[in-house]
Amino acid sequence: MWSAIRNSKASLLVLGIVVGVAAVLWFKNAQERYVTSFRRVEENLTVAPVLESVKTKAVLTQLNKLVPMAQKFPWFGKLHELLLIRVVDASNAAFSVQIQDGQVNITPGWSAAPGIPTLVLHDVRVGHLQRLEQMLADGTLSESEMFEIGSVFLVPGLQALYNSDVLFFPGDKRYLKLDNHIQVELLNKYGARDLSGNVIEAKATVANVDGYWMVYPNWQGTPDVRYSVDVNQMIEYYYLINYKFRDVKSSDLLGRKDLFDEYMKLREVTLTFSSH
Repeated sequence: MWSAIRNSKASLLVLGIVVGVAAVLWFKNAQERYVTSFRRVEENLTVAPVLESVKTKAVLTQLNKLVPMAQKFPWFGKLHELLLIRVVDASNAAFSVQIQDGQVNITPGWSAAPGIPTLVLHDVRVGHLQRLEQMLADGTLSESEMFEIGSVFLVPGLQALYNSDVLFFPGDKRYLKLDNHIQVELLNKYGARDLSGNVIEAKATVANVDGYWMVYPNWQGTPDVRYSVDVNQMIEYYYLINYKFRDVKSSDLLGRKDLFDEYMKLREVTLTFSSH
């Protein structure tokens, strides 16, 4: 049979058309699975400062105690962050933490005045701050300790990534290969435990709803894809999107193939499941 097909020009033409149509349909379906455009999630990030609360003063003292400990790390001077923190077991005490050029400014309340926040942490506990003090006390951070910190930052960190300016440049976004339903796991290779003594499971779900990126704790539903990252890869993702891409203008994108290659390589090595 195959000999007859090879010897028939008409059969080869038909076979070529079939293969071509199949390839076009595959490419079309592969492209349609990816999200084409996004909308920003608008949050009310204004919280009035509460100065007279005993718990607020205690948390402010704790935060200020952490500053000189963090400043000892060489990488700290490279950070440019505006953190909004809510300490839920201290009467929801809220603070704005501005970090730039190694200097830290901590003020009660949330205000848009210092700039656009890079991370919004809604669920910080007093125990997290006390544990952070323990970890920073010796002037080093092990990978296990970095994982503990990263597990608290996973959900707000993902929300920050999916709110990054580069995602909202004009044009079709399918080149970023972002699916509608994504699950992410920060791998606990260390048996690290939370404040209650339970082994930490750092998992999150990212869902695109009518163009809006919504991030939820834990795994929800059946994903299109799943990514598993260790703490170093988590830092790579955050640094790539929120630092290396930070100063890139939409007109510069075509000339920054190096950044896209870095993103695609990181995406490939951390992709552990795909339903497609």
